[in-house]
Parts: sequence; C-alpha cells; structure tokens
Amino acid sequence: MNDKIGLVKLGTALVVGSGISSIISNAVKDTTPEGTSRLNKICIWSGVLVLTCMVGDKVCKYTDNAIDGLVTIINTTMVRVKEEIR
Repeated sequence: MNDKIGLVKLGTALVVGSGISSIISNAVKDTTPEGTSRLNKICIWSGVLVLTCMVGDKVCKYTDNAIDGLVTIINTTMVRVKEEIR
C-alpha cells in the first residue's frame, strides 16, 4: 500500500512541479522588458530557477501532507465500516 501512495505522491509532485514552473516562468517572461540585457536575463532566470525550486518544494510538502491526511481519513473510515458490519 505504501508503494502505491508513494507513486501517487510522485505523480502529484511531477504534475504540480511542472505547473508551478510554467506559472512562474510565464509570469517572469511577461514582465521582463524587451530591451533587457543578456546579463540581466541570466540573473533573472537564475532567480526564476531558485524561486521555482523553493515554491515547488513547499507545494510538494503541502500535497504530500494532504495525501497523507486523505489516506488517514480513508483508513479510519474503513475501520469504522468494518466494525459496524460485525
């Protein structure tokens, strides 16, 4: 069961991480002026990389906790249903 939960967490992290990366990259791309120098673009995209990693890490921890909470709720419900059936 833990392997399946791990796969769900991994899949969620990949989807969420990709989404976060796209959102941040597009926001920066849309707000970077046309005449920005190559050096400034390198600095900006370095910041984008760090920001994406930081936000992605927090979001993945959040989704992992949400999945763990959901698993706890499901397990508790299953125990209660089994007790009521007896």
